[in-house]
Amino acid sequence: MKIVIVGNGIIGLTTAFELVDQKKDIDIVVIGKTDRIGSGSLAAGAMLNSFAEVDADTFSSEIEKDRFEMSRAAADMWPRFFNRVYEKYIELGNKDESVLDACFFGKMEDRYTLIVNGPLANSFDDENFNCIADALDRWKQNYQLVDPSSIEGYLPAQRFRATRALKIYDEGWTSPSKFLKILEKVLTSNLNVKLINSNVTNILSINNIISGVVLENGQTIKADKYLIANGASFSELLTRSEMDFQGPKIFYGVGTSLEVIPEKDHIHLNCIRTPNRGLACGTYTVPQGVNLSDNTRRVLLGATNYVSHKPVYNARVNNIRSIFKNAVSEINTRFDKAEVVKINLGWRPVSADTYPLIGYSEQYINMIVCTGTKRDGWHLSPYLAKVLANQVFEEKVPDIVKKFMPNRPLIKNIDRDKAIKKAVKHLISAAYQHEYNPSSSMMDIDLAKYYEEQLKRLHDSVGANDWGIPVDMIGMYKHGHIK
Repeated sequence: MKIVIVGNGIIGLTTAFELVDQKKDIDIVVIGKTDRIGSGSLAAGAMLNSFAEVDADTFSSEIEKDRFEMSRAAADMWPRFFNRVYEKYIELGNKDESVLDACFFGKMEDRYTLIVNGPLANSFDDENFNCIADALDRWKQNYQLVDPSSIEGYLPAQRFRATRALKIYDEGWTSPSKFLKILEKVLTSNLNVKLINSNVTNILSINNIISGVVLENGQTIKADKYLIANGASFSELLTRSEMDFQGPKIFYGVGTSLEVIPEKDHIHLNCIRTPNRGLACGTYTVPQGVNLSDNTRRVLLGATNYVSHKPVYNARVNNIRSIFKNAVSEINTRFDKAEVVKINLGWRPVSADTYPLIGYSEQYINMIVCTGTKRDGWHLSPYLAKVLANQVFEEKVPDIVKKFMPNRPLIKNIDRDKAIKKAVKHLISAAYQHEYNPSSSMMDIDLAKYYEEQLKRLHDSVGANDWGIPVDMIGMYKHGHIK
């Protein structure tokens, strides 16, 4: 059997690894540019957080609970998956202990993810912080409620200091660049795997069967089955290929992160972050280990988020400014003197209903899809690799994934009134994150009424009478990018 994988991000590569690890008589071709322009994987904070990502919506519906269960399954899989990859890397005669330093999977008392509850935004932070603590208790997780003032690496500006924090001991992080590098080396050493440095310009189909993919040089690659895992570029590729895909459209969730070198005596060995916030995942700082080229320790600062209907190739000044301002104000004022070594910009794949597309297409019998994972793609990748490999070999779909099959109508699981209330809360939280400073408490009430009226008119204009627009998609509906 021959499989073509379109996309060389974390999901494409982990699935390739899983496929050849399960079966020896299989040929795999992974197609994607080595520079990975716009790659959501390379720009990711790559935090392996489930509980740290809990917010007020995580358990609001059955489908949200299913998404959390996938996240929990992936968290349990990461340590063993990493060891499988790293062991093969060592067997090839490689050695890179900096990868071990930069990738952490929990179970250590001196390493942790710290969730700080500070005052930079508004009470939405408090609500989400409480949701995290409640979930940790419910699932009997290893954590502590601590006074953050004595935590190494935490030195916020005085007016933004947190009064409480959570140390979560069993959630980790990885270095995207380091892990992708060793994963690629392991795959290229396998004679059954070929990595092609090219984008796919066109997918060829005859009736309901994919017959090949066309590379930038005009070459056609044929296979028995095709996994389309090219992230945010999914809909653009299918449109260019004149494929009338019946399923949610995929948009570009543009995110920016910064890799920095802190001052030499600035110790930052643990992930420090805020809870999720309105329209974003909040502020985070993630250790990236030692860079071998100059022997400096690196830290990733993030992140920003906005949804675009088209690819964006350069970071916005206000996004970079926001990352710096929040990291310095909320995490450590000494980041003010850190050296910036890299600005990452990536496209998180965001579907029109904000839920992932996973599994076989009902339109094209030999096409499998995996996209729409938003900022969960990196964390979910070992789990998704197992799911996709099982579909390739056995065509089995876990019950929890069936809701996310790619050829489906939009999932509309929130009613209009709840959606509007949720959106107002997110928009005000986002305003506080961007220096909204009301001169009186009445301004919040007036702003909420203003947003509410706008959102009601938007819902009326698109016929959303008995369902609600997902908060991430407000702009796409407003500007007519979703019909």
